[in-house]
Amino acid sequence: MYVDEDKKTWCISDYKSRNFLKQFDLIMNLIHFITPVLINFTSSSCIIIITARKRSNARDEYFLTTLRQQFQQHYHLIISSCLLVLLALPRVIISLFNHCLKSIKHPQLALSSYFLSFGPSVLIFIIFVLPSVKYRKTFKEIVDRFIFRRKQI
Repeated sequence: MYVDEDKKTWCISDYKSRNFLKQFDLIMNLIHFITPVLINFTSSSCIIIITARKRSNARDEYFLTTLRQQFQQHYHLIISSCLLVLLALPRVIISLFNHCLKSIKHPQLALSSYFLSFGPSVLIFIIFVLPSVKYRKTFKEIVDRFIFRRKQI
């Protein structure tokens, strides 16, 4: 079956002359990218700094020494934040393109860029569980319990 390529139109978002909607779309995309990133970095930093301050006061140690120790202990929080930024960046870049294309010769490119935006959701296990020693240990225990239980049945 032959499909006339000139009849296909692929739109990401097209607001024509509505400047207000273009600006609103841009602002909303940036807010939905920047807000979670800021919350993640802020909470990670607060966890490390507050814990270091409390421990340095309790042990009568230098704050910077304790801060280094806490950073080494909670480095996975910072790594997770950076990975989330890297994984969400393609989605933001794709969402900033506001145009329609006539007859894409390779629709796989558009489809793959759409599925790329689901990367952070799919990779949450790799981003949060595997870098953390505590979460990884708990995950292993759960998997071992599940496998042991299945062997008994």
